[in-house]
Amino acid sequence: MKISAVAVLAVAAIAATDTAADFALVKDGAPCARIAFGATLGAKAAASATNDVALFNKYLKTVTGAELPLADAHRTFANAVQIDLRPIDRLDTRYEWRIDFPTSGVMRVEATTISLFTALRHVLEEGCDARFLGAENCMFQFEPRQDVVIGMRERRNAGANYSLLRSIYRVAGHGRELGLEGDKRFEYSHGIPIYAFPAWKYGVDKWPEEIMPVIGGRKLTRPPNVNDPYNRWQPCYSNPRTAEIAVENIRGILRREI
Repeated sequence: MKISAVAVLAVAAIAATDTAADFALVKDGAPCARIAFGATLGAKAAASATNDVALFNKYLKTVTGAELPLADAHRTFANAVQIDLRPIDRLDTRYEWRIDFPTSGVMRVEATTISLFTALRHVLEEGCDARFLGAENCMFQFEPRQDVVIGMRERRNAGANYSLLRSIYRVAGHGRELGLEGDKRFEYSHGIPIYAFPAWKYGVDKWPEEIMPVIGGRKLTRPPNVNDPYNRWQPCYSNPRTAEIAVENIRGILRREI
């Protein structure tokens, strides 16, 4: 079979384009990009953005052992992750973000203070093949890797497209994703101790022994801060009676028996 010179050149050009189209953040377990803020930020916005970057770096380090330094680092890096924050001028655009590549050495992240971590989380999920499966620290799924690269194409998120699954106050910026950071009521989103094991049913001293956890080698007889109905404690999940009791209680609440 004969292949024309034009076809060979075309295939070579496509291969070269594919290679050039990768934007590297981490190579061989070392950072090869730095983070830069593209505009002067107010104190509150700067603090929020800095927290989101720190959270991004925490997960990146978990996967690769590397963090991306800020732009004032004294090392030379080929690539820059430029973060541009937009003001929130409309309620329906507060969750919007966009990632593009204005030049070969710049990945630009345009977002609001509410949507910034959502964009950075997308980089983690795509570049590291990682997943935030839920709202607990133990539900970050990943495999260790040495390289993190993403293709140089535009990505964007529509304003209303955010995840209610990732809606807990203290993990991965999801409170900021939903615009609820600082709302004390949002801290009380953990339903297990409230409904599965209702404090108003058991009071102070009537807690079932089966559901009590062992902490520091000592089996508890009641949850810590038992008088706080929003106390986020963890029951003994290894005892099969724990699930049975939880089902009984939830059914009782639905039937208005408890």
